[in-house]
Amino acid sequence: MKKTVLVLLLAVFIAMGAFAQEGAMEGMSFGVGVYFDGSYGNGLKIDGKNILGNSEKLETTNDNISIGGFIFFDVKYAEISIGLAYGEIRPKIDGSDKFGDYKIGYSEGMFGALLDVFALALFGVAEMDIWQLNFSILGKYPLKLGPLALYPLVGMDYNRIIAGTMRLGGEKVEFEGKKPTGDGSTLGEEEVEKGEWYEKEVSAYSQFGILAGVGLDISFGKKMYLRVQGLYNLRLPNEFQTTVAKEVWNNKAKPNLGHGPRIKVGVGFNL
Repeated sequence: MKKTVLVLLLAVFIAMGAFAQEGAMEGMSFGVGVYFDGSYGNGLKIDGKNILGNSEKLETTNDNISIGGFIFFDVKYAEISIGLAYGEIRPKIDGSDKFGDYKIGYSEGMFGALLDVFALALFGVAEMDIWQLNFSILGKYPLKLGPLALYPLVGMDYNRIIAGTMRLGGEKVEFEGKKPTGDGSTLGEEEVEKGEWYEKEVSAYSQFGILAGVGLDISFGKKMYLRVQGLYNLRLPNEFQTTVAKEVWNNKAKPNLGHGPRIKVGVGFNL
């Protein structure tokens, strides 16, 4: 957590330094908006022979579909935004028919919950509903075309998971954002219900990303404008995935990058 805060503060200071350059403070504005975020992949590539006894490959994914709102601060060549979104993580295990009709999170009862814990511990996948904070810094170079401003965008973001639920054995358990007392080694029904098997903080699913795309501002008079941005997000592996790859698979599994679109629509107000 402390490292994350330091990285974010450093990024903000760098952005402030860019804003302070001559001409950068032109066109200062702020605004609010809504956004859609889709991230696909973000799983593991595993050599299937380690668990299946053959040469079959396995690939896991944690697809995240989110919708939320954001506020932004904008100057001529840069934008900083903070968003809050609700998302659904829908996992898959591809590349094998050995699992039959098992669907992560929906096999009911104690046995289903144990299978879900097994999938989480071994593959790093779980069915989740989450709340997340998003921090992004984007550089831009606007081209004015009358009331329109068209610009390329490139930057970085940090998506921090702050709360949510996980589905185990057909039931939902709450994240509490802290390390539980149980270690998962002697899993009982009560521990499953309380989520005490969960060894990582919910923030272990947080991740950094690299953004690139285009934006369009449409001015309505001198004080207000409509902002539309289309971005593509390359998400780096999160802490949980890298831990599973290293500690469970002894680095024989490789974390995948996540990727997907982000669409932002907002209204800005010139200062």
